[in-house]
Amino acid sequence: MMQSIFSQVITEKAQTIAQHLDTEKTGTDIEDILPNAFAGRIDSLILNANAELWGIYNPRKEGLRLDPEPSISNVSLMNLAAIKTMEQGGRVFISNGQYLPSKETKLCALYRY
Repeated sequence: MMQSIFSQVITEKAQTIAQHLDTEKTGTDIEDILPNAFAGRIDSLILNANAELWGIYNPRKEGLRLDPEPSISNVSLMNLAAIKTMEQGGRVFISNGQYLPSKETKLCALYRY
């Protein structure tokens, strides 16, 4: 039953994202998603369970550094986006990729406004 409800909700969010792809209602780049997560603008965030992005984000300066691999001096930027989305009342879904716009997409967001 819970799996059915989850599938229905994520399917609806993925369809809405697909309808608004490449508009100001959605984002697929971590550079766009992180500031919006911190600002509370994300309604739903879908993460690819098979992907990761490492780096440092400075919310005061909206500065972002992407790194090729994890280290002691960086964090998972996808986890950071997920945490901030949930802290601001947004929903976070983890998918094996089937609900994302393309196979290359690591994450996508549906914005509230």
